[in-house]
Amino acid sequence: MKKATIASLAVMASGAELRLAPADKKIMNSYIVSLDDSFDRAALKQHVDEMHNKLHNDFEPSHLYENLADHKLAAYAVKLTESGLERVLKSEHVTFVEEDQVVSLNDCVSQSNADWGTERVNVRNYNYTRPYTYDYTTGDSGLNIDAYVIDTGIYCENNDFTSKKTGSCTFGYTTIRNSIGIPDETDGNGHGTHCAGTVGGERYGVAKEANLIAVKVLDDRGSGSTSGVIDGINWVTGQAATTGRKSVANLSLGGGFSQATNNAALAAFNSGVTMVVAAGNDNSDACGYSPASEPSSITVAATDIFNARASYSNFGSCVDIFGPGSQITSAWIGSPSATNTISGTSMAAPQVCGTAAKFLSADNSLSPTALTNMILSEASRDEISNVRGSPNLMAYGYCT
Repeated sequence: MKKATIASLAVMASGAELRLAPADKKIMNSYIVSLDDSFDRAALKQHVDEMHNKLHNDFEPSHLYENLADHKLAAYAVKLTESGLERVLKSEHVTFVEEDQVVSLNDCVSQSNADWGTERVNVRNYNYTRPYTYDYTTGDSGLNIDAYVIDTGIYCENNDFTSKKTGSCTFGYTTIRNSIGIPDETDGNGHGTHCAGTVGGERYGVAKEANLIAVKVLDDRGSGSTSGVIDGINWVTGQAATTGRKSVANLSLGGGFSQATNNAALAAFNSGVTMVVAAGNDNSDACGYSPASEPSSITVAATDIFNARASYSNFGSCVDIFGPGSQITSAWIGSPSATNTISGTSMAAPQVCGTAAKFLSADNSLSPTALTNMILSEASRDEISNVRGSPNLMAYGYCT
């Protein structure tokens, strides 16, 4: 089910546009030539014959897309010398020329040094005594997906982000001001950086190709307000609409029940942003917390390495799924090489957010409802003990 993508740079030549293939995928001297939509199959054949008669060995056609020409897509493939390419670019009715490139199945890559939590969402019937790898598909691991981390910010200078081969880590928005009233764009706590690493870091991430975007709504003590959280959700909703990119959001935070917070999460969901939220860490019914109690959000409880609900994790009918949350290692603040190992439903939610980004990059036609249903239907079943009325589902992703 692999897709070919043209990560090309468009270059304007004298005449038609030349579109470049990635350097490592380019097929030398091979091109696809597109003509304007006035050409039918007869006109296409006539054009190719005329060009061949003019250019001789500088122009060697290989494929004529005659059936497509009947549907206003007249094009052909051709081997061109440098002078032949120049002549074709200047030819009347040529709209663009694109470098041919290698197309292949996306690779399923195995990572041997992943954290146990990352491994866990890649394995059914997990047994902590066995060694595992984390397997992910290049091109389908968050590629072109924006993952908003609504938290304490992200230390994007950490090596887990600067080493990303694909995707980015950027600052997006803050509701927090520092002691002298300046908007605070840093993570002085570490919590948001840790969550971001789990969502999409190069080593610790589930969706290694996702774009990570910091939305800071909690200060360096990890404290914020309902109004600030709603403001962050409001910004994400607007930003996702502006970019037009498929988006997920992770909220590893919460407070007491708040209809206003739940309504904001629902509005973001309705706008097209899949919302993944932590269930909470009070060993209580998650329905008493927000945004954990919002039905449209994916509410994530935590497990330990022994496949049991973590002792601190909230539970109940408002939980949708479990993710590994105890003793999770990820990126941290303070230095580019910093890591930390911590526990909480805050660590479990990013595992599911990363899984959502993976699925969405593999099929970006999925709506938030369809994506949520896919995550729940693909989850591992009946592997967790002491779920306390929660659905017995463990997040599961795979090489798509």
